[in-house]
Amino acid sequence: MRVGFPGRLARRVVSVSFQVVLLAMVVAAFLGGRAAYAEWRARRFYQSATAAAQRGDLPQSAFALYLLLRSRPDDLAAHRLMAEVADRAKSPQAIFHRRRVAELDPADAAAKIAWVDAALRFNQLASAGQALDAVPPGERDRADYLRGRAHYDLLAGRLGEAETSFAKLVAQDPRNHSAALSLAVLQLQRSRDPAARLAARNAIQRMVEEPECRLDAARALTVASLQDGDREQALRVSRIAATDAQATIADRLLHLGVILVAAPPQLEDQLAQVKARAATKPVEIFELCRWLLAHGRAAEGESWLSTLPEEVRLAPPVQMVRADGYIAAARWMDLETLTVAGDSWGQFEAYRLAYSARASRERGDVGIAHTRWLTALRAAGDSVPVLRALIQTTGSWSWPDEQVEAEWALLRAEPAQTATMLPRLYDHYRGRRDAVGLRRVFEKIIELRPGDLAAKRNLAMLYLIGRIQLPHAHELAAEVHAAEPENLDSLIAFALSLHLRGETAEALRLLEARNAGAAANPYFSAYYGLMLASIGRRDEARPLLECGLTSQLLPEETNLLRAELERR
Repeated sequence: MRVGFPGRLARRVVSVSFQVVLLAMVVAAFLGGRAAYAEWRARRFYQSATAAAQRGDLPQSAFALYLLLRSRPDDLAAHRLMAEVADRAKSPQAIFHRRRVAELDPADAAAKIAWVDAALRFNQLASAGQALDAVPPGERDRADYLRGRAHYDLLAGRLGEAETSFAKLVAQDPRNHSAALSLAVLQLQRSRDPAARLAARNAIQRMVEEPECRLDAARALTVASLQDGDREQALRVSRIAATDAQATIADRLLHLGVILVAAPPQLEDQLAQVKARAATKPVEIFELCRWLLAHGRAAEGESWLSTLPEEVRLAPPVQMVRADGYIAAARWMDLETLTVAGDSWGQFEAYRLAYSARASRERGDVGIAHTRWLTALRAAGDSVPVLRALIQTTGSWSWPDEQVEAEWALLRAEPAQTATMLPRLYDHYRGRRDAVGLRRVFEKIIELRPGDLAAKRNLAMLYLIGRIQLPHAHELAAEVHAAEPENLDSLIAFALSLHLRGETAEALRLLEARNAGAAANPYFSAYYGLMLASIGRRDEARPLLECGLTSQLLPEETNLLRAELERR
C-alpha cells in the first residue's frame, strides 16, 4: 500500500515551508543590509575624517574617527589616521592610538617605533619602555629603534646605555651627524679624562662645520669649552651660535655670558646689539632683562624698559620681568600696584596672581596672600608649562608649602610625573614629619600601584596612629602581615591593629615572639612598650618607651609614648 500525504496536508506543509524560507530570506536580507549599512557608514566616517584632515580641520577629523571607532574599536585604518591627527594636534592621545596600531598589526615594527616616538614626545617613559620591549629582537638594529632607545635611555638617566645606542647608529652610518654629535656630547658628560674630553671636543668641533647640526654643535662646544677653561674657543664658537640664522635669544645671551668672562671690553657693544634686536619682542625682552637681573644690572634693565613703546611695556612677559625687578629690589608696593591694578595678563594670568600673592605676603597680608596664591593655581589649571614655572618660582621664593601645592597640581595634570614628583613630595612631608601629607602620598601610590605592599604598610600605620579610617587600616594591616609575616614593620602595624581592636593579648604574643631579635630596634621598642603599658606592666614598659623616643617618630607617635610615660 503506498503511503502519501493527503492533498490538503501536503499543501499546508508546502505553504509553511515557503513561509519559513521567505522569513529566512527576509532575515538574511535584513542582516545583510544592516551589515552593509554599517560598512557604508564606517566608510563614510573614514572618508569624512580623511577629507577633514587634508583641509586641516583636525577637530572635525577626530570627531568623525571617534564615531567610527565607537562601533568598530579595532579598525586599524581608523587608529592609524587618528594617531596622525593627534600627532598634528600635538595631543597625547597619539600615544594610545599608536599603541593600538602596534597591537592590531603586530608584524609592523615601524608601528612600534612610532609608538615609542609618541610616548617620548610626551615624556611617558613607561609607555615608551613597553613599546621598545615589544619590538622583536631581530628588528633592534634598525636605525629608528636605536634612535628611540637612545632617547629613552637619556630621559631615564641611563647615559651609558644611550651612549651605546648612539655608537651603534654612528657605526651603521658615519654620516649620521646628529647621532655623532649626541655621542660626543655624552662622552664629554661622562668622562673626566682630559684626553678623552679633548677627543670629544674635537669631534664636536667637526660637527660645527656640518650645516645640519652646526647650531647644536656650537652650543655644546661652547659649554664644554667653558667647563675646560678654554675661553678663547668658547668665545669663537659662541659667536658662531649667536650669529646663526636659527639662533635664539638664549644663544645670544650665552654669547654675552662668554664675553663677560673672556672679552669684557666687547660687552657693551654686543649688549647694545642684543637690546636693539629684542626691542619689539616681549619674550626676548623678558629673557634679556632676566639676564641683566642675574648679572647685577637691574637698574640698567629698568632704564631700558622705560625707553620701549607702551604697547611693548604692557605685554605680559615684560610685566613679568618688571615684577622680578621689583622683587629683587624689595619694592613691594610697586609690585602690588603692578600686579593688582590693570588688565589681565591673558595666558600669563597665573603668574600675575602669584606675583600679587608675593606682594601681599611681603606686606604682611598673609590671608590675602594665600587666597591669591590659590587663585593662581586655579588659573594655571592643567597647563603643565605654567605649573612647572610656578613650582620653580615658589622654590626660588622659599615657599615650600605653595611649591608642594603646585607639585600636586602638576601630578594631577601630568600623571607621567609620578616617578619624579612622589619621591619629592615624600621627602618634603617626611622632613616635616607631616602624617597628613604622608598619608596623601601613600594613598596616591596605592591608587597608581594597587599591589604596592610597602605603601599599604605605611598607609595602614598612618591610619592607625591617626585613629582614622580604621576599618580600612585593619584590612591593610592584616593583608601586609599575611603577605610578609617576617617583615618587622608589617608585624608592628598588625600588632597595633590588633591592640586597637581590643586584642592586645594577641598583639603582645606576636611581639614577644620577636622580642629577642628586635629588642635593639627603637621603633619596635616603642610599640612593644605601648602594649605592655596598656595592660599595666609599666615598669617593663618604661625603658622600652624611653628607647622608642630615640627613633625617628612622627609627632602623633611621640605624643602616644610621652602620654604613657607621664602616667602614674
